[in-house]
Amino acid sequence: MKRIRKLISMLLALALAAGLALPAAAEETPDPSIPVITVQPQDVYAVPGEQFTISVEAYIPNGDTVGYWWMDARTNSNLGKLGPALTRTAGDPVRGEYYCVVYNASVDFIPQAARSVESEHAVVSHTPLTAEETPVITLQPQSETVPCGMQFTLAVAAQCPNGDPVGYQWRGPGIGGSSYTVYSTMTDPVFSWKANKNPDHTERIYCVVYNAAKGLAAGGVDSAQAVVTTRLPTAREIIGDTKDIINSLPSIREGLKQDPLHLINGAFAYVSMVAQIIAYWVLDLFKVAPERLDAASSWFFFPAMAVLVPVMLIYVLVFALPVSLVMLPFSMS
Repeated sequence: MKRIRKLISMLLALALAAGLALPAAAEETPDPSIPVITVQPQDVYAVPGEQFTISVEAYIPNGDTVGYWWMDARTNSNLGKLGPALTRTAGDPVRGEYYCVVYNASVDFIPQAARSVESEHAVVSHTPLTAEETPVITLQPQSETVPCGMQFTLAVAAQCPNGDPVGYQWRGPGIGGSSYTVYSTMTDPVFSWKANKNPDHTERIYCVVYNAAKGLAAGGVDSAQAVVTTRLPTAREIIGDTKDIINSLPSIREGLKQDPLHLINGAFAYVSMVAQIIAYWVLDLFKVAPERLDAASSWFFFPAMAVLVPVMLIYVLVFALPVSLVMLPFSMS
């Protein structure tokens, strides 16, 4: 048994010695004509209209000349042979991404895949705001339950510590797969909008406040999301909304300037709104529940119209028509 063990040990020793005696596998030697990048392009910050520079450093081991071919990564377009430094002017908004294809210019007129090396990408972005330039929100918009189809308002307040003006961009639910939709006409701290016409509808609305002197591209601060939920309106709320519509209409003088037949054209609209107010006033008097208003309103609306239409005809014939005929020649001149 000892002899067998001794034999195995000798065989292992011989195998190990043979392994050590084998020549080491030859390592692959790098091609001395391929460039080596020593300094990669770095990300930069800029403001609109400001020049920025991105650079790269490289050499070729065999001493050949290094060529630099810059690329715009966002558009996948080449910017040409511009040397080791790329200088551009920041747009508005500030954004960009560039890289350089380093190649052997002694051998190739343009980069060839076999003898070129791509650098890392450098991203250009807006210079970040300082703490003094960043708006601070002092009043957050509050969640509300509002009557469907009626006007509602949200409010936000903010200020920049350094006194710069504050800009406001209100945003709502996304459409078509987007993460949000911008209410482009809402650029004030008070947001006024008509609620969805369907009851039990929910939307989340928030405001991005930003330093107006630096622009929204410099970064903004999101307000809290206000959850706006719709419900059926009461009769009193419908009366108030109809009165608001009447009050928002132009005065008689302004209406006649815009349309000489304003008193005639607007007569039916005014009468129908007055009839609606009368109808819902009765429904409010009887404390009709919101879910029953639509069905009950016609019982009072049409009788009110039956009384008001004759009054409207007298108004048109006695007042509106004579005034319109007098104003018509002035509007045509």
